[in-house]
Amino acid sequence: MESNKDISSAIKEIIESNFIKDDYFDSHTIINFLQKKEYHQIYLENFPKEYDVKTYHSQIAKEIRKCSDLVEEAKIKEIKTFTIYDELNPNHLWKRK
Repeated sequence: MESNKDISSAIKEIIESNFIKDDYFDSHTIINFLQKKEYHQIYLENFPKEYDVKTYHSQIAKEIRKCSDLVEEAKIKEIKTFTIYDELNPNHLWKRK
């Protein structure tokens, strides 16, 4: 992926390329993809200077929610998954349409 794409385009590409109908995934999974080689430049370039990591990752979850043509909120809205700081925290759960 080219680094001139915005983060919402990257998120859509990640969802379309890695999940099929009825797959469940959480926000941290998308964040992990964004931090990988293919997308890390987009992740870094879109990180607002005034945000901390938690705020930025919350913003990424909001971007996932905007992909309503691709995903819906799972009936179980939150699960616990590990953050980049290796802390177990509640995280939003999504279902691929």
